[in-house]
Amino acid sequence: MANSIDYASIFQQELDKAFVPASVTGWMQRNARLAKYAGGDEIKIPSLVMDGLADYDRNSGYAEGDVTLKYTTVTMGRDRGRGFSLDAMDVDESNFVATAAAVMGEFQRTQVAPEVDAYNLSTLYAKTPTGNRETYTPAASTVYGKLKDHIAAVQEIVGGHVRLRVHLTYAAKAMLEKSTEYVRAVNLLELNDGGLNTTVKALDTTLLIPTQNALMKTAFTFYKGLADTEGTDRKEGGFAPAADAKTIHWLIVPEDAPIAICKQDLVRTFTPLTYQKANAWHMDYRRYFELIVPGNKTAGLYACVSA
Repeated sequence: MANSIDYASIFQQELDKAFVPASVTGWMQRNARLAKYAGGDEIKIPSLVMDGLADYDRNSGYAEGDVTLKYTTVTMGRDRGRGFSLDAMDVDESNFVATAAAVMGEFQRTQVAPEVDAYNLSTLYAKTPTGNRETYTPAASTVYGKLKDHIAAVQEIVGGHVRLRVHLTYAAKAMLEKSTEYVRAVNLLELNDGGLNTTVKALDTTLLIPTQNALMKTAFTFYKGLADTEGTDRKEGGFAPAADAKTIHWLIVPEDAPIAICKQDLVRTFTPLTYQKANAWHMDYRRYFELIVPGNKTAGLYACVSA
């Protein structure tokens, strides 16, 4: 009996495993662990509602309370994909898995993950209340105090028990590390090893996540991937900052606020004998993604943007 290799399952498992580390906003997917996904572009998001405390009665005991777990069906806003072909003369069955895995892995790392990150960050900015957006140009003499003030403003809203994460540009992070507003402690272990570590990874309990400037924009254009003579689209697809986009110097996000859904549809593979358009191996890649922030949690978002 001839060997039968399930290429689709191999690629699906490996690409899913590699996606979160490649995505700077991958941590936001943890909040979607209770979501139900059965394929396609729809997902069910849970909402838990329960009664508060009541008085205990020594005769009748506890007052009965209600707990309601409801699921809301959400249609994912992004449905993106690409097809790739590898010529049969260049790739045979013995090296198809290795070659295709390299191609798809590189595509996911350099094209898919950055687009998902850009979409998530710009969507978070769009959901940030107008009163929580401040225009500011980072400077060494003020950046530390400004960021601390913004963090404190968010903590007043969400409380000190909710951990915060801050996505900030590398330029803003470098400015923070050069700040003249606080005394910096030297890591003696790093110094003894011949290096000096001055990296600021967190402010108190707030984790700082350095993020590329290209992803920290208030709005993006996501191209359809069609040939366009009018200049509003481009065949190579992808994304780019919108013409009127501002730079987000930092975006403060409570850990429990964003629900990032990112689902890969079945990776389809076709052998040269089954693919009709060419004598080639062919692979289809399709991914759905969406970012949701419950209405009662948007008040905890805070953004600092360029003029």
